[in-house]
Amino acid sequence: MLRGGRFSEKVLFPNPDAGLLVQALAMWMDTIRIPVDVTMEEAAELLSGLSFPSAREALQTAVNRAIGEEDERITADLLREARSLVAVQTP
Repeated sequence: MLRGGRFSEKVLFPNPDAGLLVQALAMWMDTIRIPVDVTMEEAAELLSGLSFPSAREALQTAVNRAIGEEDERITADLLREARSLVAVQTP
């Protein structure tokens, strides 16, 4: 992800590898108060190729869609659907 700031120089932040994404997802999912029916590794595979902010956005979208469903669970299908809704921008 290319990110600009208040300076004219742009810095390239590479997308996280699978290991880093698993760690981030584990940390984020610890704050979720509804059951998660996928492993961190499965979730990381479903969200691979996304930046940290985009992966977090996809996870939050899955949470929002799970709330109000009959069993209120994060599933692989919800993560897959949420990932498809997150816009991916490449430099």
